[in-house]
Amino acid sequence: MLKITTNKRILIIFLSVIVLIIMMCSLVSALGLSLHYHDKNYLKVEPGETKEVVFGYFQNSEDEDVILDIKLIEGNEIAELTDPNLDSFIIGAGELYVPLHVKVSIPKNAKKGSEYKISIRYEQIRILGDEMITIIQSGTSSIPVLVEKTKGEPIIDDYICELILESKPGGHKSSKCNPGIRNVFEKKIGWARDLS
Repeated sequence: MLKITTNKRILIIFLSVIVLIIMMCSLVSALGLSLHYHDKNYLKVEPGETKEVVFGYFQNSEDEDVILDIKLIEGNEIAELTDPNLDSFIIGAGELYVPLHVKVSIPKNAKKGSEYKISIRYEQIRILGDEMITIIQSGTSSIPVLVEKTKGEPIIDDYICELILESKPGGHKSSKCNPGIRNVFEKKIGWARDLS
């Protein structure tokens, strides 16, 4: 009789663990965050530029609202989350495109090619009574930022610039054009001298 009781206990524990695993998997898949910016698609911002973009879109496949506590954990020197109530950010039941906004400000003296990372931590919480909060699940997510001139960037090289200016009537060598790369261009494009 004692052996049957022990086997029942083992079976109850085993089934409890399976049910717990299934519940955890359903919790994890119920809330998602999709990102437009990632390792193959950087957010590109110019030096001195401020830009507000969508960090990502939350999806809630549950049949009840989800409350998140969202914090910026990396990139504070260039980024700021701009949505209100980040400590109780509500994702409605069944909503699939709830945006999280971030304002990115790159210093004027940032070098082209510099990279930053903006990271957030989000925790799904449940409020139990007046002051008690339970964390149901949590996750972190990041987007990469690349400092890059996105508009008004010269598309011609300095030597070509110099040739064009010299070929215009009354043209002269511009101090903005760099004659030091003349040899490089002459080797790469033998016809460069004939443009004028």
